[in-house]
Amino acid sequence: MVTTSADHTVELWDVLSGRLLHTLEGHKDIVFTATFSSDSKYLFTWSLESVIILWSVSEGCLLIRHFIFDDDPDEWLHLHPSGLLDASPEAMDMIYWIKGLELIEFSQHKDRYWTPGLWKMVMEGKKLPEVRGMN
Repeated sequence: MVTTSADHTVELWDVLSGRLLHTLEGHKDIVFTATFSSDSKYLFTWSLESVIILWSVSEGCLLIRHFIFDDDPDEWLHLHPSGLLDASPEAMDMIYWIKGLELIEFSQHKDRYWTPGLWKMVMEGKKLPEVRGMN
């Protein structure tokens, strides 16, 4: 069973024992939807910030985030916890990093972090490319 809370967390419970299995943290706003995949391996959560997170039910870990910009389905970003990302062409112009006082545009790190088809790779359990930290 899954429950969501006003503190932005999601909890996975064992229905038979009533035991808390995992507390999932990753949203910055209230989570208003939580849905299991048809095989119950994954949990999808959606928050008021227009972020969908894919979780591993068995491990209780965040697998990937899906961001939608300006409520436009053509402006999206998939972000993996490692820093790898995929984005629509429309969203690439909106992506940047901040390091100290420096603003770093997506084009400066595209070769390092951009992984086309990232969501599908995660769903299929494929090995992801190694990523170096930002220098």
